[in-house]
Amino acid sequence: MTIPPAALALVALVTATLSAWGNGPRLDAFVRDITVFDARSGEWRTHQDILIEGTRVQAIRPHMTEAPDAKYVVEGSGKFAIPGLFEHLPAGAVLTEEGGSLLARGVTSIWAGGWGRTEAERWQRGLDRGEYYGPRLIGVEQPAPGTRRGDANVLATLIRLIQVEGRTSGAALREVTLGEAERAGRAADLGSIDTGKIADLLVLSGSPAMDIRNVAGIDAVIFRGEVLTQAHVNLLRQGRLKPGDGQLRRGQR
Repeated sequence: MTIPPAALALVALVTATLSAWGNGPRLDAFVRDITVFDARSGEWRTHQDILIEGTRVQAIRPHMTEAPDAKYVVEGSGKFAIPGLFEHLPAGAVLTEEGGSLLARGVTSIWAGGWGRTEAERWQRGLDRGEYYGPRLIGVEQPAPGTRRGDANVLATLIRLIQVEGRTSGAALREVTLGEAERAGRAADLGSIDTGKIADLLVLSGSPAMDIRNVAGIDAVIFRGEVLTQAHVNLLRQGRLKPGDGQLRRGQR
């Protein structure tokens, strides 16, 4: 039986595509079949794949059965992805000791209230050198008299926004993620899960849309493209994960 030229051409195209897929660059991380929070619209997108290369999100696409080669694969079925959280810390916070705990709670970016330039530069330099774990410093601000937002209690902020100010869960999440990035002038690379942005995101076991307290149910933290599994997160909470034990990159802000 003679195979029509058009059919041969189609077979060749499919073969070439699959070959290119298999020989493509290995991803640093791949989050499979997860529900993603869109911080821009406040909506949730179901059955999404997140592809991460280096420190950045390479692509977000509808879930596909065929998975690319990746260093880390995070199974996201039944789970929820939100951007890394932002927090304001009070003056005097000892970040060399508290930084790992902050990261374990999903705080990937911080404002440090009342810090001087020298203190801020010392913190960022130590983080870049891998001397300790902790979130990036995005700004130094002097809090208004009588105000105190700190101690990494971003969950309390979310609850207040919903219960006291009447915000929806989506609007509250936007406030502590993309809203903070916008105020810091970092919305181009932080604050939402978008192609080309720094890959800071949390994998949650429960839906914040159903109960905002599910933000505390962290299954994994992805910070600057590196995956901190549940085991890593537990060690960070206990202060037992030291530089060199994990895989966090240095020098990425």
